[in-house]
Amino acid sequence: MTSANQRRQILMEVDAWFAERGFGMVLSKDKDGYWADLFSKQSLEVTIPRYGRGTTPEEAAESARTRYRTEE
Repeated sequence: MTSANQRRQILMEVDAWFAERGFGMVLSKDKDGYWADLFSKQSLEVTIPRYGRGTTPEEAAESARTRYRTEE
């Protein structure tokens, strides 16, 4: 089990990683898990909804980063 501090650190690290690429990340919960949406730092509007998915916020964030790396 990951501690609250470790989970927060993962989210902060992934968010910083996306910020270096001009994106921000918003996490949202639905009935089956979490989604990571990306927004452009220039427009502040979600431009890439449902980009990463996971059972926890951290999994959704990591899923989004993995997808971005794959699609780069």
